[in-house]
Amino acid sequence: MLAQRINKLLDVLALLPIYAVIIYTFWLPGYEKLFDRDRTVPYYAGVFEDSILNRLNLTNILITSMGVLELVIVVVAVVSLVRREFVPGASLPFFKLALFLSATAFAMLGFGLRLIQNHAGTANQFYYFGFAVFFLALVQYRESRAAKA
Repeated sequence: MLAQRINKLLDVLALLPIYAVIIYTFWLPGYEKLFDRDRTVPYYAGVFEDSILNRLNLTNILITSMGVLELVIVVVAVVSLVRREFVPGASLPFFKLALFLSATAFAMLGFGLRLIQNHAGTANQFYYFGFAVFFLALVQYRESRAAKA
């Protein structure tokens, strides 16, 4: 009886750490890119100074776009939490969207770091991309398994 209760509790809590990582990872960087521009825009302009992004005057647009994407990811994850998509058997459209957008953001960040020859940072971003895709596949599998039951 106790083991069944613990298993049920663990099923309910299984996805919550992923939500926490998504929200923690994207909230502050997205907020800073959009609402602390006096500090972040000059920083990123310096980072990308010698890249093609700067030569094409894309740095500011891409910083803003990245900030919007990061905050959209947070909003989508929060909507998923409010909809209680983490409960076993629930449909997970917003959670899967948050994971897909996370993978997209990590890939974009990885390509940006590659442009400035930051190979260690690029590798890290593509590890995160891989984890996001892995968790997306895991959630898809969990959802399909629940549909068969």
